[in-house]
Amino acid sequence: MAKLFARVIDFRSNFTAVHSEGVAAVARRLAQLSKCDEMTCKKILAAGYVHDIGKLMVPAEILEKPGKLSEEEFAVIKGHTYYTYVLLDQVKGLEEINAYASMHHERLDGTGYPFKLKGEELSLGSRIMAVADVFTALTENRPYRKGMQKDAVIEILRNMADDNKIDKEIVETLITHYQEVTRTRIKKQTKARKRYKDFKLALEEEDRMEIQRGRTHEINE
Repeated sequence: MAKLFARVIDFRSNFTAVHSEGVAAVARRLAQLSKCDEMTCKKILAAGYVHDIGKLMVPAEILEKPGKLSEEEFAVIKGHTYYTYVLLDQVKGLEEINAYASMHHERLDGTGYPFKLKGEELSLGSRIMAVADVFTALTENRPYRKGMQKDAVIEILRNMADDNKIDKEIVETLITHYQEVTRTRIKKQTKARKRYKDFKLALEEEDRMEIQRGRTHEINE
């Protein structure tokens, strides 16, 4: 179910077509490297798939805007984490997954969102999700830019850790296993990108067939 939601979320926009798959794969590997038990790793994987489900509440024109967002538009985007929390909160039994998923933009110093949690208020799973989301966003290719190179990514992650934004230990774990984590992300996102392209082609073919059916109907009349 989490995978299905990931495809619904990502397929809304070419800008985010493979993001959830990447975050889920990176988060699970970081959880394994952090010695989390198997069930926790599975919950973190599921959280990665649904962490952006709140973006279903964000207008497509904002999600797909190629230029810089206005303050008002950025505020709308930031609201997606709250909507993720609200949506997942409706399902009994997803409490831990919800905490991991909806807190991926919280920061250890309390400057994140949606709830301004900090320090020990943030679970290990939430901290892993935060690092996985930042790493994936920096390294994945987007329609408007290429993913950043290793040195630049490491510099940003370490600066955020030094500023007490994200967990320093998890960052160092990622850096130690950088190539492995990157391969994991690329493998999952390559498969996801192919699914997205196949999905788009199927929609385009259906549109062509619909147009053809309409023309045939007009001729017959």
